[in-house]
Amino acid sequence: AKAVHNPGLAQVDSVILDLQLGENLLLCDTLDMKFLLNGEIVSGFSIESGETEHIEYITLDTPISGTEPITARLEVSRTVTPGCGSVSIPLDQSTLTYIYLQGSEYFPDVGDTVDVEWYPHWWTDGDYAQGVREPGVPEVNLLLYNFEFENNLLAPGVGACIAGGEATFQFLINDTPVGEFTVDYDDGDSKEVLLTFDPIAATNGVTYTVRMEMVGNVPPSCGNVVIPYHQSTLKLLSTLVADKFPATGDTVDVQWDPYWWNAGDYAEGQRLSSLPEVNAISYTLHITNNLLAAGSGGCSAGGELPLALSVDSVVVATKTIEAGSGNVHTFIASFDPVPGPTHTLRLEETANVAPGCGHIQIPLDVSPFALVDSRQSKFFPTVGDSVPEGLNWNAQGVEGWGIRIPGPHEVNSLIYTIRPDVHPNNAEFDLFLNGEYIGPLIVRSFVSEQSKVFNFMPITSTTGVYTITLRRTDTNGGDFTIPYDRSPLRLHNTLASKFFPATGDIVLTPGDWNGSPDFAKGMRRPQNVPQVSAIAYTLRVYHNTLTDTLKMRMRVQIPGELRVVTFTIPPGNPSGPAYVTRIVRRFEPISSATGIYTVTMDTLNDVGGAAVIPLDRSVLILADPLHASTFPAVGDEIDLQTFPWNEAGDRAEGQRALSLAAVNHLDYTPHPADNTLPCDVLTLTLSINSTPVYTFAVEGGVDTYPISVDFNPITGTQVGSEYYYTVTLEAQNDVASGCGDVKIPEDLSPLSLDYVASPSADFQGSPLSGYPPLTVSFTATSTGIIGPAYNWNFGDGNLGTGKEVSHTYTAAGYYTVTLSVTGFGGPAVVTKTSYITVYQIVPPTVDFTAEPTSGSAPLLVVFTPMVTGPVSAYLWDFGDGVTSTVEAPSHIYDTPGVYTVSLTVSGVGGSATKTKTSYITVNQPAPPEADFTASPTSGTV
Repeated sequence: AKAVHNPGLAQVDSVILDLQLGENLLLCDTLDMKFLLNGEIVSGFSIESGETEHIEYITLDTPISGTEPITARLEVSRTVTPGCGSVSIPLDQSTLTYIYLQGSEYFPDVGDTVDVEWYPHWWTDGDYAQGVREPGVPEVNLLLYNFEFENNLLAPGVGACIAGGEATFQFLINDTPVGEFTVDYDDGDSKEVLLTFDPIAATNGVTYTVRMEMVGNVPPSCGNVVIPYHQSTLKLLSTLVADKFPATGDTVDVQWDPYWWNAGDYAEGQRLSSLPEVNAISYTLHITNNLLAAGSGGCSAGGELPLALSVDSVVVATKTIEAGSGNVHTFIASFDPVPGPTHTLRLEETANVAPGCGHIQIPLDVSPFALVDSRQSKFFPTVGDSVPEGLNWNAQGVEGWGIRIPGPHEVNSLIYTIRPDVHPNNAEFDLFLNGEYIGPLIVRSFVSEQSKVFNFMPITSTTGVYTITLRRTDTNGGDFTIPYDRSPLRLHNTLASKFFPATGDIVLTPGDWNGSPDFAKGMRRPQNVPQVSAIAYTLRVYHNTLTDTLKMRMRVQIPGELRVVTFTIPPGNPSGPAYVTRIVRRFEPISSATGIYTVTMDTLNDVGGAAVIPLDRSVLILADPLHASTFPAVGDEIDLQTFPWNEAGDRAEGQRALSLAAVNHLDYTPHPADNTLPCDVLTLTLSINSTPVYTFAVEGGVDTYPISVDFNPITGTQVGSEYYYTVTLEAQNDVASGCGDVKIPEDLSPLSLDYVASPSADFQGSPLSGYPPLTVSFTATSTGIIGPAYNWNFGDGNLGTGKEVSHTYTAAGYYTVTLSVTGFGGPAVVTKTSYITVYQIVPPTVDFTAEPTSGSAPLLVVFTPMVTGPVSAYLWDFGDGVTSTVEAPSHIYDTPGVYTVSLTVSGVGGSATKTKTSYITVNQPAPPEADFTASPTSGTV
């Protein structure tokens, strides 16, 4: 495999090659590979049997430019031993990551120094990782570390661990310790670390040496931590991260510090947010309220102090502090999103306190604030949402709304768990998403938690932004307060889920199935499937306590149409492993105009015990085997006497729907898996519509069999606009005992049927020439066309149909004849130019000759006619009373004399006569003459 990349980095000094493997069929050898960049080998490695992913972390001996194209090449360096298998590496799944270490946001990354005594397990004091980074600022006072790791720390009492596992790390920047953090056994596999410290300047104004090392050992037998390369992100920043405002280090400019009472008094400071953007703030201001009421002391009007809160120079909230209003005041405000990571907060007094009416004090480090992005919240309502006063939905028509960015650009499910404060009356609500009504929500009086799943037709957002609106609809009245950040709300897209039931589906039973009204419902949109004609359901049942067989029903439906399949779940052993079964059902095709199908599952009987079917565990495939490009495919019928394939009669059968009325060519590449046939073969026959078209033998260790075969045309069964073909693969022999077996997985072996032909046509006509009216008989022939239809053009403006036709030409001329043959596999056209000649009719002319014209009786004379024009009859008169109708006759004159000869010819153009007077002279025979000779005439006696 070879590709050219443009990393767009200053340089490349390390790479990560992450190979996602397909079929790993290695049995007795490794697959040895080499990886090259710009023609130089930078890594050699081996893929072993059983691997599904192979990762190479490669540090280059010599960095290469990242601004120029880089040629990457992955190559097999040694042929796998014959019979020991192979590995497939699918397209578009593996990744190649180029790294410029100093500019990397990851730590540790490939190329960093990692010194761990028991690598990769961190548990020993002094284990460390170290690298150089270039964050682009001259000094830093904040380290933000999104730590991703494998937490192998053990809880107290697990194994020999007594105290519980924890690992303590410290960071050093340019050899200066900046802080520690601890990972505990219950921290999961990720931790966000935020360390602030006195500013540290960059080396040469550019780089920082970062070191993370373990402080102390993990307690004995309490596990370890594994820290992979290129997973944890590190940011070195220069900002303040206090969660109070104002805080130590902020700018506080108060004319009569610490007493706020003059317009223009203010506090300002920068804060870091880990969010890309913020659009709301919650601020709880703690003050000392020394404002005086009207009439107190020298205050006549009463003390009031107006404050304005700004975020990034925009005033987002105002509040007036009054005498007697207490010492705690809350600002909650939403505003247009502003990007981070740093934000400037400013609290400013906008007018003087009336003379003699007191002041306030705002101490440092006591007033908490939170900058949030309400769009990312998992709750509704949250800070930044538009809500009724006091968060109280207490009357009909009262509504609140908020914007969320869940991620997908299409959602069809909403899960809402509403957790109100105590409320005296039933409350009814309508819920809207992007202005579209998605369903009602009813919360009974005094109910503190109510969950509901809403399913609806997909609602799309090109920006991924959705507006949620909750509107009260009843007239019952009474307080109904929904506090901030207490009621979870999630938006989902279940259309592409591979599971059923899945998160976001409507499930009326919390996983325990044993009878009515147990029910699950969800919407699915299978990809690249024009219709659905089968399901394949891998059902996983956990903690099966059923006392009898539970009958189940599944429906696949679209508006006005549905398909129903049934299956059963047997009684189980609750202490045993999960019950897993694969259910394949075929049915009449059903097609959705939107591509969306509603799947429901319920029970058909009530039984004791229960079968637990958790969410997101059982895989459902809506398939269309009729149009599958593989065989066998999901939805095909697979009948094996014992799994896998190893006995005569083992077979797979499925129908395929094509636009072809007939097929005569097949391309099939079966990919047997787990081929364990060391001492025998498995012979398989492939048939189309019960007609065998190819037989082949699967041999041990061979994992692919490319087949391309032609055969006599086989016609399909027309169903609507398509033609159905039944494809069968059947074993012909029993594999010898002990000689193994083979698997033929679904959706792995490509199959295509085609009609391959070179259509041709020809014809013959007779006669090809003559005088009008000329009737010609034509006979057509064709090859490569199924169900041929013959169409003739006779060249004189007339047409005809049929394999054998006759046509009469009535006018003289040369005629070009064309035959067009249509049908499956066609068309074919043949044209014969000037194929038929029809002569012009003209009057005949006649003459003749004779040889000899004189001689002694009996005299044999041969006559030769010379005519023009169409002639069909000859009449000779030899002058001696004898006639003839032969075209070129011979005649014997027996009697001496002089004879006049005439010839009359006739035809469609008329007749003509030629007479030659005294043309033949017959003489008397000559008198006989006698003579003799002798030899010898003398001699000796």
